[in-house]
Amino acid sequence: MTKKSIFKAKRVANPSISGWLDDHAVVVEDGLITGVEPSANLATADESYEVHDLGDVSLLPGLIDAHAHMHCSATHDAQALAMSENDQQLTIRATNNMRKAVLAGTTTIRDIGSRNEVAFAVRQMIDDGHVPGPRLLLAGTPITITAGHCWFLRC
Repeated sequence: MTKKSIFKAKRVANPSISGWLDDHAVVVEDGLITGVEPSANLATADESYEVHDLGDVSLLPGLIDAHAHMHCSATHDAQALAMSENDQQLTIRATNNMRKAVLAGTTTIRDIGSRNEVAFAVRQMIDDGHVPGPRLLLAGTPITITAGHCWFLRC
């Protein structure tokens, strides 16, 4: 069954991200954006769509983060975290980071390396609908030389 949603907002970013479209809506089918329409055009959308009226917000659909390490991105102590925490702790940290990312508007993340395949369990939980998160493109554990870039993710 196709999951279909409409997200109405006071402002939606235009295709070139150079301005705003007033009173528009983003149409999503099976997790993919299929259209951006004036809200008035969707007033009579059929009942198969779940409609979310977000109110007076600015909606910027479809942000992509193309370089992330979900369990330790943007932290000054990434190496210490990856080496001191066990897989369960890293999985919880990664799950929380993915929740924060999707709530901030990031709809796709490319994780380019996580310790002990932590990212795959997080993706499965997101895909199964157990936790909120973006679409994930995963590399798994990095391949590197001894003491090379991100060597500590191989521990």
